[in-house]
Amino acid sequence: MKLPIYIPYKVEQSKSVIEALNSGWVSSQGLFIQLCIDKLKQLLNVKYAILTNNGTSSTHCIAMALKFKHPTINKIYVPDNVYVAAINSMLFEYPLSQLQVLPMDYKTLNIDLSCIDKLETNSALLIVHNIGIIIDTPLLRRRRPDIVFIEDACEAFMANYTSGELVGSDSLASSFSFYANKIITCGEGGLFVTNDKEVYEHVFKKCHQGQTNERYVHDTIAYNYRMTNIQAALLYDQILLLQEILTKKKEIFREYYNQLQDEIFSYNNSLWMMCCKIETTISLKETNSFFERNNIEIRPMFYPLTKHSHLKNIKYLDEQSKLVSNRIHKDYFIFPSYPSLLPNEIVHIANIIKQYRNRMKVTFFNPSVIQVKEFISSLTEELNTFRYFKTREFETINNHVVTLLVRYDDTIVGYGHIDYDKSNNRLWLGLVVSKQYQTLGLGTMLIKELIKDRNDIYLSVNKDNTKAISLYVKNGFKLKDEKTNYFVYCMK
Repeated sequence: MKLPIYIPYKVEQSKSVIEALNSGWVSSQGLFIQLCIDKLKQLLNVKYAILTNNGTSSTHCIAMALKFKHPTINKIYVPDNVYVAAINSMLFEYPLSQLQVLPMDYKTLNIDLSCIDKLETNSALLIVHNIGIIIDTPLLRRRRPDIVFIEDACEAFMANYTSGELVGSDSLASSFSFYANKIITCGEGGLFVTNDKEVYEHVFKKCHQGQTNERYVHDTIAYNYRMTNIQAALLYDQILLLQEILTKKKEIFREYYNQLQDEIFSYNNSLWMMCCKIETTISLKETNSFFERNNIEIRPMFYPLTKHSHLKNIKYLDEQSKLVSNRIHKDYFIFPSYPSLLPNEIVHIANIIKQYRNRMKVTFFNPSVIQVKEFISSLTEELNTFRYFKTREFETINNHVVTLLVRYDDTIVGYGHIDYDKSNNRLWLGLVVSKQYQTLGLGTMLIKELIKDRNDIYLSVNKDNTKAISLYVKNGFKLKDEKTNYFVYCMK
């Protein structure tokens, strides 16, 4: 079964949705809207909260809050490599010329904090807790009390700053998302929070079509960003499951860390998505195909903003920082981390990540007779099962369909060939990998490189060579014949 990036947790078991439907209150009024608001204000320790129809609407609300409270702001600093909705939400209220992109930190996938002291006065900073990796907003506010902070916390619900405060509670305004792949979900849905009463009242009216106290009388251009009672009903049941979900997510992240250790991204994370650095040297399409073949859905890290045609002219604080942004997009990938993911599935994902990382260090090349002779002569125990050259001259490789040596980093670690036997009109595969490199998945890589689109490939393997038999079966070979001391396998 393919392991998807995300599966919402127990949404099909929501009893409150049925209750909301039965009540007849299916749109923007009803019991569950206020129930959710009360619960969320308590959970996040904020004074005011507005439920919205999606996370992008909520993020637009923080832009509206900034423009209302600080109308003379000259510049808004934004991060690179974030989901485009964060930037689009600023553009709903401000021209592109007023935005400037900050350098990114390759290690934290967030803004490079060393640039904070360079920001102009009378400016604002859009914090995006990228992939749920937390920026310590209270710390930055102490460093730059003259800067106005707003937070896109759509990927950081229920995370904490270093101080222990809940993310989103220490800035002018913050946004959250309850999209299907978020910690809790109502399909779509969002939340705007603030501790400023004036900001709350302004944004509430903007979200509710500019309605005045007199029904059907409106006094401003506004939006219909309201969440429905049905959405709120599902969200309410998800809030009741919150601790169960967070416990499962912690276990998943812990298992990833156990499997990958220092190979995984391990900075302060809200437990939203598992992000791992794999430093690919091949195309995104080829990387996707590799994991697809192993039944794993992956996502690349977000593109630099200039990839989007409407943002191609956005200004950067440092033009050289684009190089780092490109590396972030190319080297980091997101992997499945949904609450019902099982430990054995995480082990599978981790093993495939390891194989991929090793693959990036592997090259195959057509060798000379001398190179083959030198490699085979360097083997010891491996020759007990790979006897091909005991009865043949090394010059035999000149008559092979294909002969390959495997280089891992700068060391030759494997050999493989496809040989044509005229006596039985068959293609035969043979391979050997140095013992100390046999846990890196090189055998599988070598088989795939040798076979490619060829059909009817045969091989023989000693009956007691269980490791090799397991490798061949895993790669699609089936038992064809049995001899006294060995089996014959075939892939058709």
